[in-house]
Amino acid sequence: GQGTKTPNQPKQVRMVWSNQDKNLFFEALNECGKDFEGIVNYLNTKKRRKDSNSEHALKVKDVRHLYYQFNQKVAKYLHFSDEVKKEAQELYALINYGEMRKKVPFQNKKYFHKLKDLVYKGFTTIREKGRNIRIKTPSCRALRKLNQLEEWQEEIKLPPRIDVVLKPATVDAWGRVQSLAQNPRVKISVTLQKRLSTLLQLLQQKWRHQDVRLVERINNLKTASATITSKASRQKAQHELELCARMATEGGTNDTESAKVLRFTAPKETVIHRPMINLSEFLSSYSICLNSY
Repeated sequence: GQGTKTPNQPKQVRMVWSNQDKNLFFEALNECGKDFEGIVNYLNTKKRRKDSNSEHALKVKDVRHLYYQFNQKVAKYLHFSDEVKKEAQELYALINYGEMRKKVPFQNKKYFHKLKDLVYKGFTTIREKGRNIRIKTPSCRALRKLNQLEEWQEEIKLPPRIDVVLKPATVDAWGRVQSLAQNPRVKISVTLQKRLSTLLQLLQQKWRHQDVRLVERINNLKTASATITSKASRQKAQHELELCARMATEGGTNDTESAKVLRFTAPKETVIHRPMINLSEFLSSYSICLNSY
């Protein structure tokens, strides 16, 4: 008949998965979700890296068969609402099962009732050999994508460095910096970790008025001359101190200069948004468990 095989047809040989291969399967599932092609590529790449001479490549049918084999094994212990899509049911069941499988021996069927807790709450505790083992739903790419957290992550992807551009706010500010033989326009590339206060302190120091620099120099010379032991060096320091003091007296140093503080402000037309980002809230096990789906 039509359904019978001819002697020439090769017999279908089913793939035998080692425990190590199964571990890799769950690793790939966490990354790719229900994308059998993606899982196959992930597994074959990993296997090739480990053994470049390996000629045995996994096929999509092998992965599909294992996926549904595990799903059938786990599904009877879980009951989902009709509102939960079939693919979401499968992924929640299998990814959480894979996580439990890493921590406890699943030959013992008493652990299956804990799987429900893990799926719905995002965590569970199992007592094994006299100790408590805490298991959490992994914050993996497949579940983040399922919960639309992947898009949220893309939105807050930030560059490693940013350009800070400073321009004088007033003509007086421009003249003040120009009088110090410094460029009033600044463009500096900094990492995101750099504090704004550090940049302020740097420019405050760089753009000090001559009077402030002179007073600082006098104070430093006074401190230094008190500790110098060499007679020649002490005389040199004394001479410089007298010279600076004379300059300060003749120039009439302005004490108000030291009190002036550098201030930054955004241009008037700039719209400033203050982002409130709480990474831990999005990436906790609870936020990715089925109750949050």
